[in-house]
Amino acid sequence: MIRQLFSILCIVLCLACDGKREVFVLQGKLEGGGDKMAFDYDSLGHRAHASVELQDGEFSLALNLSEPQVVRGIFSDGHFWKKARRGFIPCNASYLLFVAQPGQKLEAKGRLTKDFVDIYPGGDEENAVFRKYTSALHPVLNDYVNLLVRDAVDTTLTEQDKAEIRKQSEDYEAALQRIRIAFLEKHVSSVGGLWLMEDMLIRKQLSMEEAERLFRQVDGRYADLTYYKNVSTRI
Repeated sequence: MIRQLFSILCIVLCLACDGKREVFVLQGKLEGGGDKMAFDYDSLGHRAHASVELQDGEFSLALNLSEPQVVRGIFSDGHFWKKARRGFIPCNASYLLFVAQPGQKLEAKGRLTKDFVDIYPGGDEENAVFRKYTSALHPVLNDYVNLLVRDAVDTTLTEQDKAEIRKQSEDYEAALQRIRIAFLEKHVSSVGGLWLMEDMLIRKQLSMEEAERLFRQVDGRYADLTYYKNVSTRI
């Protein structure tokens, strides 16, 4: 009897948890990225993963989400990965980034022809805002990381070449920081803005003074968002 009651309680708790989630759907046609995609997202406070197959580029993905969040899509075609010797250099320009919301249906279409992902889903307010960031950042970030890859793998570089790469790297880093700050100045009060602010705090790309000033601009309707709570805790 005790075991039966325990089993029933577990089922009830699971159903209660599921009741907090709604289905998000991403569908469309993405060509030039391979025949599979993997997705990283948050499920009730835990990192989760999903995958889909692309048939002539067409696909449909369904995720159970408890809150709005930034999701990362990874294409199976390895030419987006920034390989350096035995490993690779992480680069957000290699991923499909978008805001996913519970109960939402989002479309993504396009053909990938470059060495980075230059498709930026839109169609709703949050993604219309977030794509302003990704579309500005990805081309510059891609060039920057390509430079780092060259520095890591090109054995013909002279000391003068390496010095020039260091100078160019500093210029790229400054340009990337300007893009991040410019986006936060206008759109910190958004899902993508709060995601970026948390990421910058983790990477120490944002001072406490800047973070506090920007955080005061965030609308209270985002107060229940995990990104908001995490930023609030950090500052």
